[in-house]
Amino acid sequence: MLRKLPTILIVGLVCIASFMLLAKSGILGLGLKQMEQAYYLGIGLILLHCQIVLMGGLVCFIVMVMKGHAYVADAYPLPDENQPR
Repeated sequence: MLRKLPTILIVGLVCIASFMLLAKSGILGLGLKQMEQAYYLGIGLILLHCQIVLMGGLVCFIVMVMKGHAYVADAYPLPDENQPR
């Protein structure tokens, strides 16, 4: 998941920015007030998207730190039940 975060950030920002460009260019057929609202909505969505990706990265970092290294010395050998004692 941690490796996918930059891709998620870039794809999300491109989608929101393309929506904002379409709204500002007038292709969507919005009025002046709706264009301004779409612009502010896009800014809010960009900030929200960045915060969500940042929180996802923080969660991934916490999980990575809590798991730690895989030490072989900590392994617990299980008894083999197929062999008689």
